[in-house]
Amino acid sequence: MKERGIIMTGESVLGILAGRKTQTRRVVQDQALIISGGTVRGSRFGDVGDRLYVREAFAENYFGDAQPGTLKHGYKANYDEARSRIADVVPEPRWTSPLFMPRALSRVTIEIVAVRIERLRDITEADAIAEGVRKQADAIAEGVWKHSLGQWWCGAPHKIKGTPMALPTAIEAYASLWDHMNGKRDGGIHAWAKSPWVWVLTFSRITETA
Repeated sequence: MKERGIIMTGESVLGILAGRKTQTRRVVQDQALIISGGTVRGSRFGDVGDRLYVREAFAENYFGDAQPGTLKHGYKANYDEARSRIADVVPEPRWTSPLFMPRALSRVTIEIVAVRIERLRDITEADAIAEGVRKQADAIAEGVWKHSLGQWWCGAPHKIKGTPMALPTAIEAYASLWDHMNGKRDGGIHAWAKSPWVWVLTFSRITETA
């Protein structure tokens, strides 16, 4: 068993902690090799049985009631979630990039249970749900959505309103979230419309026991 770090957004971290996210898709680096009929020898994230510790944006010495001599730290995901529900929150700290999160501060460890390669747009409705996409009703219960009840899915933030866009299927919601994060990266070659080859990692969360 090997252990590696993997960067995730705050929304993804909260999805794992809530138990609704059990998959993640990552762009295969050598797209040309697959297109030409070559074989990709293995995911850079690991294989079945390997573990990944999640790296997320954080701020040291900010939140928590740490005992003397221990490290206080806060996670941006929780700050953003609290800010969506509470108008009066503490001043926003200066966040540190997930790239610099030490292993000791990671609060989520996952174990890979399945790995495959597929085109991004081959995702199924069930897979989109496993990616952590939420329905409006679920978002309301979690305090993220403040508008009318419904069974539509929450997509990427609206460009003007800032609240999640309401979309009729989990796939469409996931597509909007994908493009929000990856649509313009590397000149747009990884956009949803391009349907790049992706690693599909299915995982389970490791719960530490005392």
